[in-house]
Amino acid sequence: STTATLTTGDGEVKANFAVTTYQLTVNASTGGTITAPLSSPVTVNYGVPETITASASVGYHFVNWTNPVGTAVIANANILSTTATLSVDNATVQANFEADIYVWTGVTDNSWATATNWNPNRTSPAVTDVLAFNAGGSVTVTGVPTQTIRQLLLSNNTAVELRPGGIVRLTLNGGAGTDLSVPAGSALNVYSPTASDSLIISLATGTTGVIGGSMTFSGAVIKGNKLIAADASAITFQNGSTFTAGANFFGNAFSVSSSVGTAGSVIFQSGSTYIQSGGSNPFGPSGASAITVFQTGSLYKFTISTGGLPSYSGRTYSNIEIDAPGAVMSSTGASALTFDNFTMTNGTQNLNLTGTINAKGNISVASGATLTFTPASSSSVIFNGTSAQSVGGTGTFTFATGASVTVNNANGLTINRDVTIPGTLNLTSGVITTGSNILSANGTVNRTSGHVFGKFQKSVAISATTKAFEVGDATNYTPIALSFTGVSVGGNLLASTTVGLHPQIATSGINNAKILNRYYTLTNSGITLTSYDATFTFVSGDVLGG
Repeated sequence: STTATLTTGDGEVKANFAVTTYQLTVNASTGGTITAPLSSPVTVNYGVPETITASASVGYHFVNWTNPVGTAVIANANILSTTATLSVDNATVQANFEADIYVWTGVTDNSWATATNWNPNRTSPAVTDVLAFNAGGSVTVTGVPTQTIRQLLLSNNTAVELRPGGIVRLTLNGGAGTDLSVPAGSALNVYSPTASDSLIISLATGTTGVIGGSMTFSGAVIKGNKLIAADASAITFQNGSTFTAGANFFGNAFSVSSSVGTAGSVIFQSGSTYIQSGGSNPFGPSGASAITVFQTGSLYKFTISTGGLPSYSGRTYSNIEIDAPGAVMSSTGASALTFDNFTMTNGTQNLNLTGTINAKGNISVASGATLTFTPASSSSVIFNGTSAQSVGGTGTFTFATGASVTVNNANGLTINRDVTIPGTLNLTSGVITTGSNILSANGTVNRTSGHVFGKFQKSVAISATTKAFEVGDATNYTPIALSFTGVSVGGNLLASTTVGLHPQIATSGINNAKILNRYYTLTNSGITLTSYDATFTFVSGDVLGG
């Protein structure tokens, strides 16, 4: 609305109008393309329907049209070709697609290759196929061929046993979401029925696998099945999952060979378990090239009683359990071994490693089992965790002379059994608590910090002249220094210190104005000597008198 003024005669004015237009953007999700309009965005007139058409790629099917941005009126969202009308603002519409899924029914036989065992019938296998097992219960599938598919999905507590038909490779090339899925309650097992049968499940670049249930590789004969991946961190075993290298399994489960594979491609998360009942170690290549990563809280369990050895040299585990009844294993190697907890349940494990052994958790040896640290020449066993550690169990637990022991943990080490260290003991950090048990150190003791809280025993040799005991209480370092004359027969001397008044202080005749709230105990076992002098160190807080 405006005004017009005439000043020189008759005149004419004209009102001009233009059609309102909007921008329509047309997209397709993975698995499809847009065939109309030919370009996007496209300019459309107000209220005028614009034809939109999509096409599904091979291995996908159309789901619907959606309107994620702006306001568009879609005539029929459930058909491939329809119209979109804009009358409010610019808008985006999207054609959505899902992968075709072939679900195992097994209605005809057990053969992977039988088309009618799948729903819909899998008459023309394609690299875009998604295969699913979701009927629950146990399923055996025979004649698995060399083939490429997009994904392999298990669900609904379904246990699937794949039996290869020859030496074959099943490649997963990946799609949206997890590509190899074995959720909690489900199982994916591979079984080789003859010496001519083995299966490699191979995850291509960009493909992922998540195992929440279980996997077992086994066979009627010795054969090596594989689960391999092209990318680091591609395969994850979740909390509660288990992988078992079972009877007659051969080689490394997660690498093409002992020296070929993708470093760090298989992750065992906290709460997951690798059980080695057959085959070689779970790592494949050594050092930084190792395939498998055991995260804190995961478990490696070794159960081979005859003809196998765990891999220790140059390896890093979280928790280790040896449950191999009757096995006597002597493991060697010059590279470092690192673990959190080490549990000997059954069998004998002699750690003859000459590389450093880093113990970051607890060591426990069950009754009837044996764990020894017996290096071929010399090695260091270092308790260097970040939380309190312990040594316990009633089985056999020994250190050889060549095994120096270092305690370097500010939170301390508790020994819940008698422990003898014939070689060097290094007190670097933290308190060793013995309780009613005895720690015996028969070699050199080097102290930087820390001490022994409890019963500390040392050997005294013939002609010895001095001996120091690095003892204290839960907090304070209050050592004992002894000097001897005339040691003619060697033996052992047990020392400790206790906070509190000596039980016989009242009858000791000691001036009550000059007493300590601490006393020391020395127990001789077999030593014959002429005399000794003792120096006891205490802290100012121990002084009760003047």
